[in-house]
Amino acid sequence: NMKQVKSSFRIVEQAPTIVGMKKQCEAGGRICYRSEDRISDDSYKKLLSVFDERHHYSPLAHGTIYMNISKENWAPICERLNKKFMSEHDKDLTAMTWFRNPMWTRMVWCDGYWAITTNYRIIKELELEDIMEKYWCEPTSKHIKRYSVEFECSRGVMDEIRTHASSLAATSESTRYCNYNNDKFGSELTYVYPSWFVDATEAQKEVYIKQCEAEESAYITLIGLDMQPQQARDLLSLNIRTKCMFTGFPDAWEHVFSLRTTKAAHPDMVEIMKPLSTEFNKRGITNKIYE
Repeated sequence: NMKQVKSSFRIVEQAPTIVGMKKQCEAGGRICYRSEDRISDDSYKKLLSVFDERHHYSPLAHGTIYMNISKENWAPICERLNKKFMSEHDKDLTAMTWFRNPMWTRMVWCDGYWAITTNYRIIKELELEDIMEKYWCEPTSKHIKRYSVEFECSRGVMDEIRTHASSLAATSESTRYCNYNNDKFGSELTYVYPSWFVDATEAQKEVYIKQCEAEESAYITLIGLDMQPQQARDLLSLNIRTKCMFTGFPDAWEHVFSLRTTKAAHPDMVEIMKPLSTEFNKRGITNKIYE
C-alpha cells in the first residue's frame, strides 16, 4: 500500500479583512492535525478559541496584520505597553522591545504615521486586539508584506527549514496526533522520493522500497496492537511525507534561499527551494523593493 510522491510547495495568499487573517491562522493550525477537511466558513472561530484556551499561539504567527498608526496615536500605545509589560528582572526589556523585534514586526515611517506589519501571535500575547481592530488596514505599498508557503516534503527537509524558525513562523504535521492507519490517510504511509532515486540502480531502489514497506507494515501492526500514534511514530524515517507551513518577511526567505540552494545544501532541499526561489522572483517578492 505504500505510496511515494514528489515534494511540492504552494504560496498561500492571505484573504482580505481580519476574518481572512484568522482563516490564515486556521490553515496553518490545521496542518498540525491534518484536519483541513473540517474547514468551513466559520470553523476558524472554534479552532482559534481552542488555541486561545491552550495558549497554543504558534499557528497565530501565520496571520499577518497591517496597520497605519499616526505619531500622536502611537505614543499612548507605547506607554501602555511599557507600563503593563515591564519586565521585573530587566528594566530595559519592555514589551516594545518584543513588539519591535524585526523578525516579527516591521515599522516604516511615512511622514506622519507608522506603516506597521506584524502577526496575530504578537497581538494576542501583548493583548492588543483592540488596537488591531481600530487601526487595521489592507497592505499598501508602504507596508512590508509577509509571505506564507505550504510545503509537502520529507521530514528531513522540514526539519532543516525549521532551523530558520527564529525568522519564519512554522507549523507542521504532527506524527503525535496523525494516525496514518486511518481512512483519511488511505491506511498507508506516504513517502517523498529522495532526489537520488531517479539515478539509483535497480538494486538500490529495491533496498529502499523494501525498507519503506517494512516500516509501513510495522507501523500499522503497532497501531493495530493499540499503540498510540505518538508511540508508533518512533519507527518513522526522515523521508516520511510531511505537510508544513512557513511564513516570513522577504529578507527571511532570501536568507533561506541563500543557504538552501547552494552546492553545500542537501540535494533534496535544493530540489524544492530552487523552484520556490524562482517563483518568488517571478512574483517580484524580493527584499530589494523595501530597501
